[in-house]
Amino acid sequence: MTTISVIVPIFNTEKYLSRCISSILNQTIKDIEILCVNDCSTDNSLKILQEFSKQDSRLKIIDLKENKGVSNARNLGIDLAQGEYIYLIDSDDWLDDNYLEQMLNKIKETNSNIVINANFVNEYDDKTKKAYSKFDFLTKDFEIFDSKTVQKFFPPVIWTRLYKKDFLKNHNIKFPMVKCGAEDIYFAYACDLIQEKSYIFKGPFYHYSQHQTSAMHIKERGFHYIESFKFLYDLLNEYNINLDDIKLFFVESLIIDNEEKFNFVKNYLTEIEDIFNKNINVYNEQEKFLFKILKESTDFKYFVSKYNPNISLSFLKNKMVLKK
Repeated sequence: MTTISVIVPIFNTEKYLSRCISSILNQTIKDIEILCVNDCSTDNSLKILQEFSKQDSRLKIIDLKENKGVSNARNLGIDLAQGEYIYLIDSDDWLDDNYLEQMLNKIKETNSNIVINANFVNEYDDKTKKAYSKFDFLTKDFEIFDSKTVQKFFPPVIWTRLYKKDFLKNHNIKFPMVKCGAEDIYFAYACDLIQEKSYIFKGPFYHYSQHQTSAMHIKERGFHYIESFKFLYDLLNEYNINLDDIKLFFVESLIIDNEEKFNFVKNYLTEIEDIFNKNINVYNEQEKFLFKILKESTDFKYFVSKYNPNISLSFLKNKMVLKK
């Protein structure tokens, strides 16, 4: 059995793809397979993959004939994976050479289902800019945290985590069909919260590419975050997990600009109202504001008559009014 299956969904990332694939092929651990799922790219991404596959048989291309999005691509990769462990990377990012080896060492050392690497850096097209992760509460290179603490302090990004494949299969954890990076929220938090504790270490760096064409810069992401939390809420209920101190939604770039979005968000927040009130300390001011204005809004027409659909702007305006 292959040790690690690295899954790379690809859609029109020709500018960054060679750097990503090279960083995987150059890993110090060699017993890996690289499953590149080309989601109908219209640029030269497929040609780049084909050139790499000629040079290294560990790289396998799954060339889809219909674009179905990153969740479908990742789920397909997990289904086809032959490795004992699963690692997921975005095709515009790259890894330090010993990244996977260090992740593997920690997951074996702890006999864990998941390990989390706290070290990553945001990389920009402007080479003078970098932003390193900072988790100052980590007093050691390696620590154990309960799952609720992990959700509170560590971002729900899948590329900081190495997963045992049997764990994903046994719990049937797959990416939901939501968009704009929100699928990570469900997948990462579902895995973290199903287990009681997580192992976190300071290892080599993941290099996260920040650029304007990234899915994370699409304004729709805020609504899809709420969608993902609804999926997460349903899963946690299925596993009878105590929801105290678990955050069940957050507000980031949330724009409620049509009736369908309004109804979805209002219905979901109404469903979790008792849990929200019981654990109100988990939420920030903006999230409490969203809860308040949706509760008082009887319908979408009333909502837009009083508030800017951009929740962040509405919140700021409300704070300015209160200060007067």
